[in-house]
Amino acid sequence: MADKEEEVVPQTIEQNPEENQNETRKAVAKPLLDVVDVSIGEPEKRTGSTAISLKETYMAYYVETRVKEGESAAGILEVPCALWRRYSEFEVLRNCLVVQYPHIVVPPLPEKTATFTWQQSPTDKFDPDFVERRRSSLEVSI
Repeated sequence: MADKEEEVVPQTIEQNPEENQNETRKAVAKPLLDVVDVSIGEPEKRTGSTAISLKETYMAYYVETRVKEGESAAGILEVPCALWRRYSEFEVLRNCLVVQYPHIVVPPLPEKTATFTWQQSPTDKFDPDFVERRRSSLEVSI
């Protein structure tokens, strides 16, 4: 009997998708927080209107994301991105993360208002010390 030569077929993406996914995972080995820096800048006191035409005063936080020095985040974040967010939007984000990823511990957010044990009523939510503590705690949570 004559030995038949087996035809060698090069593997393509369609023929072996599992290996290609492993190669993609190896290429994107770094966690996002090792590549991107998220910071919360100085908060700003703002006044807006509610649905029933009442004036409402709230704190807005300047959230900035940028690629760390010497890192590459191609396709994720090309230029620094910055936007203003209210505390309630951080609450919505946290609640969505808790629902979406129930197996991961999502850090708690800082308190919405400061209440001390020796006081029966909460302190002013616009107190500069309280606002700075909340800003730094939000930065750690994010």
